[in-house]
Amino acid sequence: MINTKTKLFGVIGHPVAHSLSPALHNWMLKHFDFNAVYVAFDIEPRLLRNAFKGMQAFGIAGLNVTLPHKASVVDYISFASPQVRHLGVANTIKYTESGLQGYVTDPYGFTESLGSQKEKFQDASVLILGAGGSAQSILYALKDLECSEIMLYNRTFEKALQLAAKASEQLGIGSVSVLHSEQLKDAVNDAEIIVNTTSIGMHPDTGNPLPFDGILKPSHFVYDLIYNPLQTPLLRMAEKAGASWQHGLGMLIFQGLRSLQIWTDTDVQLNSNDLELLTAHLIREMQNS
Repeated sequence: MINTKTKLFGVIGHPVAHSLSPALHNWMLKHFDFNAVYVAFDIEPRLLRNAFKGMQAFGIAGLNVTLPHKASVVDYISFASPQVRHLGVANTIKYTESGLQGYVTDPYGFTESLGSQKEKFQDASVLILGAGGSAQSILYALKDLECSEIMLYNRTFEKALQLAAKASEQLGIGSVSVLHSEQLKDAVNDAEIIVNTTSIGMHPDTGNPLPFDGILKPSHFVYDLIYNPLQTPLLRMAEKAGASWQHGLGMLIFQGLRSLQIWTDTDVQLNSNDLELLTAHLIREMQNS
């Protein structure tokens, strides 16, 4: 029941009406018996500074940050986690009396969502599709998964080069190779793991598959960060090839769980039954939206 002690959390972005974060976090807040609610705030970029003044004035306890604000919010925080300093973005803001603290929970979300699939990454060759903020987070996560090789492909070659340089200089990853388009099919053949960080195949534009039909193999593990739809054209190709695959809903759940841990200074955890119930809840939310 909402009362004078109820804490307020939320997500800021523009647009933000499509966000699953309210459904995710309000389920967890109720599940873990926190006296709090979570709402979405559509904040235009020109109003971002005012939004953070308002956050402090109203005592909003924590915010998630989505596009297009993940980089801009770094200007308003007084404490940046190592991930924020390395990646130059923040997706989780915590309000404290000493100022705003910034964190990135996406690498944790990716790693934790893998479960037993983590073992596949050790000494593996990984192909990352895309070179945006999500690709940066995946590279950060791969640091600790002990991959033997990382290949990076982006439709804009120069952007991939910039990300590879950043991975080397700031993340200490020296084994990132950048691919031209004519190298992509050979790279797919050589890779053991493929991670799609692009928006290709995301709802509602689900009819634009990546050109991998017929070249995926049963030995591949394909991870698509997209969770709407749950099975993208890329993942349908993976299933057709007999490859193992995973959608991005688990990453959303675990990055959100990490945000909640940060905001509440707790170590709340989701067991397998919790994950099953929460996943079903989020799927229903997507179907009804």
